[in-house]
Amino acid sequence: MVKLNELFEVGVSRYREILNFIQRPGDILTQKGRQAAQERFNEIELPLGQQSSQKTSKPPSDNVQGVDLQSAERQPISAPSSRTMVADSNQVRSQVSAIRSTPKPLHSPNVPLLPDDKDLRGRRGKYRREGAVVQVTDQSRLYQGKLVFNQKPVLIKEYLLLERYFNPTEARQVKDRFANLANLNLKAGVGQDFRVVAPWDVIAPPHSSDRCCYLITEPILNSLTLKEYLTKRTMSAKQVRSFLSQVLQTLWFLHHQRVRLSSSELRPGIAHGNLNLDSLLIVSNSAVADEPDFLVYLADLALWEYLFVPVNRQPPKPSAAQDLKDLGAIGYYLLNSETEQTEFLPRSSPVLDSNWLLTGDRPLKKFIQQLLRGEFKGSAENARQALLHLESEAPPMTISTTDSDTDRSQRSWPIFRFLFALGLLTALIGLVLVGLRAMMGQAPIPLISQPKITKIVDVVPPAGNFQYLVKKDDIWSYVLKVDSLFPTLKP
Repeated sequence: MVKLNELFEVGVSRYREILNFIQRPGDILTQKGRQAAQERFNEIELPLGQQSSQKTSKPPSDNVQGVDLQSAERQPISAPSSRTMVADSNQVRSQVSAIRSTPKPLHSPNVPLLPDDKDLRGRRGKYRREGAVVQVTDQSRLYQGKLVFNQKPVLIKEYLLLERYFNPTEARQVKDRFANLANLNLKAGVGQDFRVVAPWDVIAPPHSSDRCCYLITEPILNSLTLKEYLTKRTMSAKQVRSFLSQVLQTLWFLHHQRVRLSSSELRPGIAHGNLNLDSLLIVSNSAVADEPDFLVYLADLALWEYLFVPVNRQPPKPSAAQDLKDLGAIGYYLLNSETEQTEFLPRSSPVLDSNWLLTGDRPLKKFIQQLLRGEFKGSAENARQALLHLESEAPPMTISTTDSDTDRSQRSWPIFRFLFALGLLTALIGLVLVGLRAMMGQAPIPLISQPKITKIVDVVPPAGNFQYLVKKDDIWSYVLKVDSLFPTLKP
């Protein structure tokens, strides 16, 4: 039995094909002819130097768990690519929740790995797996490989179209859409690099029995995923600023890049749609003067990653506004330096948590808050300009022997200002009191009332008879004998 929605999708697809053929018959026929010629050319093999040992090569094991992942260049990541989001019930997404994972099957598929001796034929040549397995997830595998023609190193990502999640019609539609990525051009021009890991080649086998698609990319040398980077070190506020600036620059390029996916599909711009700790690559750049400590590359765009998500588990449609919110959640994660929980973001709300804004680089935290609130309306350029014009972070206080006197005077200056203000306040209160007394008609109280004294005789002695003992020929003997000094005293 055929489901109604499947029948409807087939009808819509056929209608679009017929409409495109009517509008552009020449382009469609040319494209079909090129595809047929390419398939015929890929099937031609020349028996040059083939070894008979290939016939007796050991078949790959069906057990994915037996793969030795320790020899990979990058540490294996058992979890699928994940994505951050901020959500609440009032459209103002105020809580940073768990990093949103790309929907995946609930059970690991029992599908053999890509053999070492199998050649994958693409538009740019043949590719072959070489070396260790870099990454294994439920939906995809990542291998080291090479271009057979010139031994150029490449990365081969194998996507699985499992029968339990994709019926034959859906699998064919996914392959057709994936094959259109061969026309994708994310190059901005000579001398410009916006750090996007774009497809080098795509391979969608036409046989219905082959339920795998292959994405060929050029490897970024010495790169680590952001998750791997954070397991080794943390980022300072200055480094977080540089990180956000680089990602915003790349997002601006993606949001304004005209992309032609087929002869009938031209997009004015694309959203990344899959920003997470695994899709951001860090390349150390400390050896170069006047350059950032690292470079940030964006990989695993939703444009091709979400093609292999089952229909019933498709995530929301990517948008530029959601890219900025996801970047804000990652920035909040970096400032908190919670490297122990690489799968989840803190559950506290940076939008509503005022305590978070009171410590550290406050201007940067307010900027991250704006990203989470969606205040830039999906404009990566406006967000980047706001970031570049943020106030600088206050430098930490350092005390040295040469600056000790300056620091001491700076610390004592507030005390002097306080004492000066206190003196002014006291004088003002005194003036107010004097004015109040004058208004109430009270004469001022004299401080001391003393009579004018010019002679010893003016001194009034106490009443009564007193006896004085005077030393002979002393000064007091003379004073007591002079009548003008004490006329009332008789010796």
